[in-house]
Amino acid sequence: MKNYDVVVIGGGIGGYVSAIRLAQNGLQIALIEKEYLGGECLNYGCIPTKALVYLSYLVERMNRAKKYGVNVGGIDIDIKKFNEWRRTNIVARLRKGVEYLLTKNGVEIIKGKAKLKSSHEVCLSDGTTIRGEKIVIATGSLPKTLPGVEFDGERIIDSRKAIYLEEIPDTMCIIGAGAIGIEIGQALAGLGVKVTIVEVLNRLLPMFSSDIVAYLKRRLEEDGVEINLGTYVKSVERIGNRVKVTVSKGEETKELEADYLLVAVGRKPNTIDLNLEGLGVKTDERGAIVVNEQRQTSVPNIYAVGDVIGNPMLAHKALADALIATSSILGKKAMRLDPFLVPVILYSRPEVAKVGYSEEEARKAGLKIKVGRFPFRSLGRAATIDEAYGLLKLIMDENSGKIIGMEVIGPEASELISLGNMAISLGIDLEKLAEVIYPHPTCSEAFGELIHWFLEEPIHMLK
Repeated sequence: MKNYDVVVIGGGIGGYVSAIRLAQNGLQIALIEKEYLGGECLNYGCIPTKALVYLSYLVERMNRAKKYGVNVGGIDIDIKKFNEWRRTNIVARLRKGVEYLLTKNGVEIIKGKAKLKSSHEVCLSDGTTIRGEKIVIATGSLPKTLPGVEFDGERIIDSRKAIYLEEIPDTMCIIGAGAIGIEIGQALAGLGVKVTIVEVLNRLLPMFSSDIVAYLKRRLEEDGVEINLGTYVKSVERIGNRVKVTVSKGEETKELEADYLLVAVGRKPNTIDLNLEGLGVKTDERGAIVVNEQRQTSVPNIYAVGDVIGNPMLAHKALADALIATSSILGKKAMRLDPFLVPVILYSRPEVAKVGYSEEEARKAGLKIKVGRFPFRSLGRAATIDEAYGLLKLIMDENSGKIIGMEVIGPEASELISLGNMAISLGIDLEKLAEVIYPHPTCSEAFGELIHWFLEEPIHMLK
């Protein structure tokens, strides 16, 4: 039996960051991955989805280029060529980068499935067993489905299939208006697909304030996405190469038909065949592995990171988990991760992002707040790129005089949110934030404008 200091199960971002960090500190590490290094995010989620979003954005910009004086002829999309470009030039290249980092840092990569045999032993799919003084579980998550709705991999599909379709369909129905449903739905709508979204909740994205959501909903509808809120799925039926979805809202029932049905109702921790129960590794009611602040499970030498320990299921949170777990394993002081300060980003058009309190969350918590709003239509940079749609919001706690939340919908929201994240996480005073020189013309000026407004020294805003 081969022995290692740590055995890492899962080659996604939580797993490979754990393996690299531990190996950098001189430990003997094995990383087991049954499919592809990089995990769901790199191979089927974050990365290829954002490439699809970019393609849709590019097509949309070309379609409105005439108003800039640029006459573009007919746009012909070769989706198979695009898919090959994504797989080869983006996904495969980044995957090789992960493999290079692992190998150069001395991590042994083992291809296969893993099952916990004991608190120190891992049985591989080829029948061999390896031993680790400690074990890190980083097996990620799987798509959820609805009772009575089963994926067939052809017409009733999950996000893996949806982002790599070999055709641009005429129609698609999507169950679920979360990040996956909105990003894929809007991207496909931009390519000419008639998209219908069905959502059981009465509003989109409850983690964001209603004014932010209103901006996004209006834009989705302008892009041709039909949104059915407060709507339940009663049944799903495959009819040849079509799918019929029967839905109800109140007393009204109607049938929706589409070439494809994407079920995007969230994800669940992937603990299949790990033998957690047999070892006494506790899970919660949702199937997530229960961990303490150091990411230790109920079995002290077994750690868990990423989606497998539950929400928020985000790649950057999995990376932070890995840093915490490895610091604990190495006996170093670990960072403290406040779930409240994990940025949430939607790569829609325009992008939407949030960190800390939303306005509505702060008011519900009974906090005394002051809210600043700066519309992108007032920004020179937003005007020059024809993206003057949306706003940046900062929420200030009037008792402490510090920023406690940021919401933004507009160009580069995914980048801008880091300004708010640093201000909140580090507890930076408004006076210090006002001393920062925000370059012009940029979208980040909106952040600086609001800081000066809070200090009652507005530059381009009224008091």
